[in-house]
Amino acid sequence: MDLPRNTSKWDRRVNAAAGRLRASDRVVDAEGARPTSLIPAGLAAEDVVAAEALIRVASINHPFEATLLVRRHQGGDTAYFRLLVRSDAEGVQSDLIEDTALTDPLTALPGRGVLSDQIRTAIEKSTPEQSVAVILLGIDRFRAVNEARGYHGGDELLQWLGWTLQRRVGDTDFVGRLGGDEFVVIATGLRGEDDAYAFADALRACMTTREAAAGPANGVTLSAGVAVGDANRSPDELLLEADKALAVAKRDGRDRTQLYDARLGHITQQRINADERLRRALEAGAIDNNYQPILETATGTIVAMETLVRLADDNQLPLRPFEILRAAKDTGLLGQVDMHVLTQACTTIAHWATFAPELVLTLNLHTKQFRDPKLTMAVAHATKRVGLSTENLGFEVDQSILADMNEAFEITRRLQGMGVKIYIEAFQGSAGAIKKVKDLRPDGVKLDRLLVAALDEPWGSALVEPIVRALVEDDIEVTAVGVATHAQLDQLREMGCHRVQGYLFAPMLSGLERTAGGARLFVFVPFPR
Repeated sequence: MDLPRNTSKWDRRVNAAAGRLRASDRVVDAEGARPTSLIPAGLAAEDVVAAEALIRVASINHPFEATLLVRRHQGGDTAYFRLLVRSDAEGVQSDLIEDTALTDPLTALPGRGVLSDQIRTAIEKSTPEQSVAVILLGIDRFRAVNEARGYHGGDELLQWLGWTLQRRVGDTDFVGRLGGDEFVVIATGLRGEDDAYAFADALRACMTTREAAAGPANGVTLSAGVAVGDANRSPDELLLEADKALAVAKRDGRDRTQLYDARLGHITQQRINADERLRRALEAGAIDNNYQPILETATGTIVAMETLVRLADDNQLPLRPFEILRAAKDTGLLGQVDMHVLTQACTTIAHWATFAPELVLTLNLHTKQFRDPKLTMAVAHATKRVGLSTENLGFEVDQSILADMNEAFEITRRLQGMGVKIYIEAFQGSAGAIKKVKDLRPDGVKLDRLLVAALDEPWGSALVEPIVRALVEDDIEVTAVGVATHAQLDQLREMGCHRVQGYLFAPMLSGLERTAGGARLFVFVPFPR
């Protein structure tokens, strides 16, 4: 029999064939037995509750045998055990069973034996709006690391990575070690594949920090395989899919994130086609930029344009910007694509500056490129070549850069010192992130479009307004992205949001359209009143 699911967040199942038993030192008569007398010291509080319930069940049902996955606090560390409870006509007994599969002795992280239970629990908590992702992370060329540094050096790297991942993930999600060079993260509360992909990328970015360069991770990269699921998936399915995705990531060049497409049951042909289309487009010079206006909320004046890359290679269905970015990372062409986009954007904005000298053009920059020490040189070269002031240029970077504030501060100040503006995009507004933004002092923050969409809900204003006001009160410029309705615009204006962007005002347009009719565009982009 199973215990009720609400007794603990750990999955509990009857194990009729439980082996690995040690002689119990506590056997009591079922009648009058106090459950607490059978519970080992040091268990987590919620596991004590679950264990008490299990013992009560055993006391009135015999013969009975079941195991419960529990956590035990030992000297500041947490270890995983199986608590075996069984009963017969003579009474109830309990045993705490050590299992090396439950806790990895090198990193002190949960081991493979805990995974199915953890994934199942995460799946049960998922909703149609909030998915669960299994992310497998593998150290690239780990054998070469061992050969170069010795096994002690390899162990230091594993311990450092385990500690770093646990610190990045925090208490809300799960980090474990599969064995060898592989770690697993179970992430919950995600809004689909894009969220999962971005989260995995942010985890891999721990290898590019200053802390990593100064420690055992210097020169080491990670690959990631991601599987996203919901309540209809099983733990084994997600683990297998994440493992296949990781294999593809390593096969295709390493130092990348590979998403498994659960809908089709295999890494999709569409992804492969996107990679091929990107390669062809680069060779043919068929990568084009689209631009979407950003307007001042108070006046409706266009103050900036966001650059969104597209392929002009053929008559196939257009790839969305995030698909192009993903293909660029998959193929190792991210640097080439970014340079192409930067060069083209600088040429366009230099032309626009003749009739809109204060207009700023923003480009989306991947965190890997943001950290590239060659970025400032590339910006200086691209702007000088077309005679463009760097004050007309801005970069939009994901809030994952806030994970290493020292590094983010140094790079941001270096670019701002050149005149380049820095914006944090897809900002979700947690209290911790708001504090970090206030410390970093970027030129602005762009709200996640899902926050803007939430304004259509009765509770939306209560969610968004505190975020906007906290930033506005500290003189942080706020842009709302994805504004689609007049009601959203009215609420944002009332909150004090500085800028707005979305299809309510203008769609994405090509550089050619804007170059030919740029002056007209600045007059006729509609601004609802």
